[in-house]
Amino acid sequence: MICSRAFVLSPFLFFCITLHQQPLPAQTPAENIVRLTHQRESFPGDSLGKRATVEAWCLISEEYSHINLDSMWATASTALRLSKRCEYTVGQAWAQLLLAKAELHTGRMTKAKDGFEAALVLYKQAGNPSGQGHCHINLGRIYQDLGSYEEARKNYMRSIAIFSVTKENVSLANAGYYLGELVSLKLGNPMEGLFHINQAISLAEKSGEEYNPHLILYYLGAAKMGALIGQDVALGYVLKALQLARKLEDKQGIAQSYIQIAVIYTAKQEYLKAEQYLFEAETLFEASEDKRQLSEVRLEQATLFMQRKRYEEAIEVYKKITVSMRRMENLTMFSAAYHGLSNAYLFTGDTEKSAKYEKMFKDMQIEIDAAQLMAPPK
Repeated sequence: MICSRAFVLSPFLFFCITLHQQPLPAQTPAENIVRLTHQRESFPGDSLGKRATVEAWCLISEEYSHINLDSMWATASTALRLSKRCEYTVGQAWAQLLLAKAELHTGRMTKAKDGFEAALVLYKQAGNPSGQGHCHINLGRIYQDLGSYEEARKNYMRSIAIFSVTKENVSLANAGYYLGELVSLKLGNPMEGLFHINQAISLAEKSGEEYNPHLILYYLGAAKMGALIGQDVALGYVLKALQLARKLEDKQGIAQSYIQIAVIYTAKQEYLKAEQYLFEAETLFEASEDKRQLSEVRLEQATLFMQRKRYEEAIEVYKKITVSMRRMENLTMFSAAYHGLSNAYLFTGDTEKSAKYEKMFKDMQIEIDAAQLMAPPK
């Protein structure tokens, strides 16, 4: 998720302007890391130089988030240590947010939640509303994955309120997108959800960027919501997403587009085409080691196998999901896999295993219901 860097710039901080205001040059992450490292080494030892050094480490960590999570963690940890040493609160908040982001990438939801809450406290202490807004978006995503939908909605609404005041349109669009996804797919109102996402698309298209990577996410979200209204609506959005992802050479965007195309082919009962697109998406996510996205595509694969009465293959895929979910703490995904295993075993005639997974599914639903009540108001 995008994080915020809003602070007063010194002459040494000209390159550290908030990314949505002035992006880094269009270079590869590795090239940006080399450039930022050279700049970092040139800073003086006064207080402004120390702050610039912290921010350079944070920007380097952001770049590593695209290529190496271990290095992302290490550089964010360095930034946190240095920011504490020079008592730079915004730097501490930014570094803490990056560490939480690394936890989120690896699926450790509880640690990610704690990290974003710690960053939120620091941003409040620093009087940085933009940083608070980005923390609320990330907390909303986590609560949504944990099944606490009302708390997720509250966090998205808080971020929208903040970004409406700060006039950060890209961030405002992000918050609107996630709110739309939530109310459509989880709270059962696809028309309201599509309204929020079309607003996000409009904001992104007006951002002045010819090929805004956020639009891929928004088009795909609109496709999901549009599928609840009609497959032709969904197809129009997903083709826009795929076209843009290919122009940007965004492998994740391409993979996500493939998933949505597969869903449309499944609805049309063109199962061989759907299976091929899901295989291509799985290959891309395996290469990126994105366990969360990989589990989502496997859930679609298992659903397809169930529809085609290939129950043994569905069981194997559902089991893969439960193994990865043990490390990822995604309760809703875990619940879906248990429910799928119960149904698959029932169709194979193994009633004992079906009953076992049905009980596990019901126990997980109780845990999800508890999660919806666990979050105190902030």
